[in-house]
Amino acid sequence: MTKNAHTSPRRGAKTVIDILRRRASHQADEPAYTFLQDGESGEARLTYGQLDRRARSIGARLQADGGGGKHALLMYQPGLECVCAFFGCLYAGAVPVLAPPPRPNRPAPGLLSILADARAAFRALGRADAAFGPAEDGGYWLVALGPRRPSRPFAGARWSTRHALADTMRNFRGRTVATIRTLRDVDT
Repeated sequence: MTKNAHTSPRRGAKTVIDILRRRASHQADEPAYTFLQDGESGEARLTYGQLDRRARSIGARLQADGGGGKHALLMYQPGLECVCAFFGCLYAGAVPVLAPPPRPNRPAPGLLSILADARAAFRALGRADAAFGPAEDGGYWLVALGPRRPSRPFAGARWSTRHALADTMRNFRGRTVATIRTLRDVDT
């Protein structure tokens, strides 16, 4: 394999799964993700080959259980298992919805809110090309994209500023965009 083949994994790819397949085929032993257990050390690594095998296995199981083409709620602690489950959903054709796992012996009202927001966003995609959950600070906390979206939906967005949503919305000119409920600043 030439070096040029490694520098352009997106060439000809239509989906993230296409990119993963190409990387797994040509760069199987190279690290895809590194997770630092405590944020600084104790790292765990996952190669492209390992990620592809685990994700395919999860995807096959989801399809066998009737989860293909549906929404899948992923409640994982941060880590490589979450990454594998996310890609497994994509392999199955399922839509991954990420949420933190509930704490033991504590109520999980936030989980019900996450489910309601995800449902509202997916319903909005029935009539719109995209749905956003705006934040009071000018950013957004949720994005749902349908098939008719810009090729670079986040190009030029000034992240973590009061302009993030407006910058992103400029990329959606000529498309129908829905918004769901506005939340307070969620990244501070």
